[in-house]
Amino acid sequence: MTRTAPVEQHLQQGERILWSAGVVEEFYRLSISHRIKVAIGPLVLCVAAMICLGFTLAGLLQPEPHTACGTGCSSAWFTGDFFRPVKIAICVAVLAAFAVTACALLLHVNCLLRTSPHSPTDWFAVTSRRLLELDRSGALLDQVEKAEITRLKLTHRDDQQILIVHRERKHIELAPFKIAFVERPAEAKAIIEKDLLGQPA
Repeated sequence: MTRTAPVEQHLQQGERILWSAGVVEEFYRLSISHRIKVAIGPLVLCVAAMICLGFTLAGLLQPEPHTACGTGCSSAWFTGDFFRPVKIAICVAVLAAFAVTACALLLHVNCLLRTSPHSPTDWFAVTSRRLLELDRSGALLDQVEKAEITRLKLTHRDDQQILIVHRERKHIELAPFKIAFVERPAEAKAIIEKDLLGQPA
């Protein structure tokens, strides 16, 4: 059983395979690793900022001795302690904001670590009529009729080259169809433009 067999079972009469490619699991795992690395940087910065703010807040909460000045007022007025409650409020608010951000990043990293090392998509294909996405069992996950294609965009994400196919149905824009974690997605773009959209090479 060849790897194109799952695609062939979904072909309609007169429909031909123009391009097909299997998902490279190593590309998928590298993408997850890249997202984890991207999230860890801001997480470390948030924790460092929280530690600094914690020391600052502890210093502000420490009582300072007040010495009388010649006019009968406290020297604290001149040293800025008059604004201590405002400083404490600002420090607590900023500390809370960093804490919320750190928790969100931590949850994001945790979700990425729990992500399956295997891509749910196993195969992509471009036929003479549509685009197909199949899972590991050969079942159809998604498809795009050539009349639904509005725009193609080749981009880089997570150190990977991804082909984003924008589509609409009955003048309603749908979620983009993404051809990712495959070798040479630019070939798929060129074939779609030439054979499905009729654009010059």
